[in-house]
Amino acid sequence: LLLGMTFPLVVCLFTQSLYRVGSSVGTTYACNTMGAILGAFVGGFILLPLVGIQNSIIIGALLNLFVGWLLLIADPQSGRSYRLMTGGAVATALALLALRLPFWDRSILTSGVTIYASSFQTLPTDSLRLEEMRKDKILYYREGLTATISVHQPRKDYLYLKTNGKIDGSHGDAFTMLMTGYLPMLLHPQAEQVAVIGLGTGMTIKAIGSFPVKKIEVLEIEPAMAEAAAFFHELNGRILEDPRVRLIPTDGRNYIMATPNFYDLIISEPSNPWIAGVASLFTKEFYGVAKEKLKPDGIFAQWIHYYSMSPDDFRMVLRTFGESFPHVTVWNMQESDFLLVGSLREQKFDYPHLRKMVSANHTLERDFKEQGLSDIYAVLGLYRMGKKELLEFAGGADFNTDDNALLEFSAPRNLGRSTSDLNQRIMEPFVMDPPWNHNSRWVSPARHHYYLSQAFQASGWHERALQEVERATSIDLRNADYHLLRAQILVAQDKTSEATKSAVAALEYGSDKVKPVLAITEDLYTQQAKEIYLWIVGSGAKEILPYVGLGNIALRRKELLDAERWLRQAEKLQAKHPTVLLALGRLESAKGNDSMAVR
Repeated sequence: LLLGMTFPLVVCLFTQSLYRVGSSVGTTYACNTMGAILGAFVGGFILLPLVGIQNSIIIGALLNLFVGWLLLIADPQSGRSYRLMTGGAVATALALLALRLPFWDRSILTSGVTIYASSFQTLPTDSLRLEEMRKDKILYYREGLTATISVHQPRKDYLYLKTNGKIDGSHGDAFTMLMTGYLPMLLHPQAEQVAVIGLGTGMTIKAIGSFPVKKIEVLEIEPAMAEAAAFFHELNGRILEDPRVRLIPTDGRNYIMATPNFYDLIISEPSNPWIAGVASLFTKEFYGVAKEKLKPDGIFAQWIHYYSMSPDDFRMVLRTFGESFPHVTVWNMQESDFLLVGSLREQKFDYPHLRKMVSANHTLERDFKEQGLSDIYAVLGLYRMGKKELLEFAGGADFNTDDNALLEFSAPRNLGRSTSDLNQRIMEPFVMDPPWNHNSRWVSPARHHYYLSQAFQASGWHERALQEVERATSIDLRNADYHLLRAQILVAQDKTSEATKSAVAALEYGSDKVKPVLAITEDLYTQQAKEIYLWIVGSGAKEILPYVGLGNIALRRKELLDAERWLRQAEKLQAKHPTVLLALGRLESAKGNDSMAVR
């Protein structure tokens, strides 16, 4: 209301005569237009990056008050005392505004209430909601040109990156972000010129950089993202310091459209079509632009997900993509994350050649091992469908174009809805095995099923993972690796009784499986964990954790003699180990020796 009154009041003040109304209004409009242009430029490109959103608003408010004061004191009809009084009032208001206004709480600003509202609604009180929002340490916060970027640390060994409050990368997303880089490179290992839209944590760039590419152009529209990525150097290997990497602060779509360069590989990482501007990376026109910028054997890859997406929207993306490239494959990375791969020529997975090529790629081998994949052959288990199956699944879906912008306006309607299970169920009938000749020619049948099981487990398809590993164990019953993987899959499905049996089998057939089996016991019930501890102790393994575990179980049951027997044996193995000392302290406290417990 007040803003609406401003313009006619200014016109009234500025107009000295009814005969000059037209010129006065025109001049006022011209000044208003110039001010709007200048204000947008100063606010967006100077104030926001330099002082942030809150201070920019405060500066704007102060300027408004100051201009109002100038107008008041410039009024020739007002007396000197009136001008002094109004000047003092305005000065007091300015001082109070500057001193009393509290700073915004960054934890609340970056809590992502628009995305994670449902999780906050489950908490019964506002105080608990605020506590939940503030629980993680903020390592980095920057109100950038296009978005607010922040890095959070919920615990010592875990970080996550947020864009406007939405988590866009973390330790937990490592599998998806790494495979977004590794999968296209395995399909085109000779790639030399690469363009990546979106930086994120930098893990995808690291995966690409582990291959002998010549140039990687990273197209990141938000400059603050590079500063945030520096906090993930343990995960991205400080890839931005690699001389082959060129970080370009620009809009990815416009750059791809305007550049004279042609690429062996183009990867589009932004995966949330409900975010302003991102939906334009999922249109038929953009796919056409990307296709024109590929070399004859080039590949275009795009990260997409189906959580918080209706089946119609997901199928729309698949059909639009599938109709845009001659050859298409769909890969499932982590749970609801997918990679769409389009190419001008038929895609190949030449395992023998790749095996030789990556034998010296220690970065890839380490990353695969950390993600639960023993061999590059396992990525075949991430394959879900080719172009034929994709078009059958997405047949009849709408096309997403620049003109209709269907995805941009329909995707937000499902924000916050749990649609992953529904999308997986309707997609499963169309899932196919990879088309490349594999199996007995490349690896043994048992290894084939084992590697596929690893991939299905990593991508969250636990039932299929269990089927594959059971096929492997039926062929080679005495392989400890197969039993260990089966135990891990069963634990993920909360089938702890069966998992315990497989864990014991892994111990029976592999003396080197003690540590990975002990990791499983954290998710077992007490009696099941005790069974495994006793088996390890009986095997003569020199590990303290089984003894400490048995001691803690006895302590919880008030069986102090048994607890002391187990913990003293752990003490003989490693007397100064913190876990042993802590358990012994609990034992002494239970015995009533508080002074000894403190020691």
